[in-house]
Amino acid sequence: MTPPVESFPASALPQRVQLAANGRARKDQPPIDLKACDLLEIVQYDCQLVAVAAAAAGAGAGAATTEEDVNGRRRIVCAPVTRLFRR
Repeated sequence: MTPPVESFPASALPQRVQLAANGRARKDQPPIDLKACDLLEIVQYDCQLVAVAAAAAGAGAGAATTEEDVNGRRRIVCAPVTRLFRR
């Protein structure tokens, strides 16, 4: 298992990339300029299970108030999440 990574604010990133994992300055490397690195984008999806609408299930109004409808069906709804990073 990998060691836990402490969280830090994004404003501290330019200083943090200059350090190795042990907290010491990187050896034999010039300082890393983040603005010179390519800005890349990745799209991931956050998916949740939601109840099938009562009207779509044909069960009538008021039915299916839980996560499952009367037939035990659920629907997966996904929303895109865009993340930016530099390499």
